[in-house]
Amino acid sequence: MIQSELQLVIENAIKAKWCTKLFCTTCSSLPFRSAVKKIEREKVILGLKGLDDTFLSNNLDMFLLITHEIAFFPTAYDVLLELGDSPAAKKLKESIEYENKRQVEREKRATYDSEEEIAKRKLIRKENRILKTEPHRLKKIELKSQTDDLIKKMNSISDKDLILSIRNDIDSALWPVFGGIFYHRLLSYYKKNLISESEKKYLNDISDSAKGYWLKMKEKLKVI
Repeated sequence: MIQSELQLVIENAIKAKWCTKLFCTTCSSLPFRSAVKKIEREKVILGLKGLDDTFLSNNLDMFLLITHEIAFFPTAYDVLLELGDSPAAKKLKESIEYENKRQVEREKRATYDSEEEIAKRKLIRKENRILKTEPHRLKKIELKSQTDDLIKKMNSISDKDLILSIRNDIDSALWPVFGGIFYHRLLSYYKKNLISESEKKYLNDISDSAKGYWLKMKEKLKVI
């Protein structure tokens, strides 16, 4: 069987170990590409039609290099049409579809990495954080309102009755807050006035739960 001109070039390239990488950044596969260019385009197409599946699978870069060398369009779609229903046409179609898919992915990635999309994602994350923390913020606002009202109430109570009122009238969850607010006032009072056994019990109850300033007050007053 007479070999086509393309088949002879391919054989020579394999024997001479020419570079046939599709996008070689070292030599650009110039020796092989130059040899292909010397063949008439119609004869290259004819030679491509004669390639079998085994060759195409084992020498995909070489095959694609040839198709890109003779193509009129970057996609090599014109070559695909000329290859008919040959194994080469099937392989080139697979390659074009794969490259199209990669191009779509690259475009999606470029869009994803754009400043506009990054800004959108930041805004969405910010909105999600606001929504997530909204119950906590509302609770904090409600708690502050309750605390402000209770502070006003406690300020109207005498020093002698203050610790009792804090223990009985204020939710234990707020005791740590009130320890910081009334620490100096209570400490000053009990340094001048003997703390009773009942008041010691109240202080113990509060400090066991709230810690912080209440424990500090307990230590200062040497309450056991």
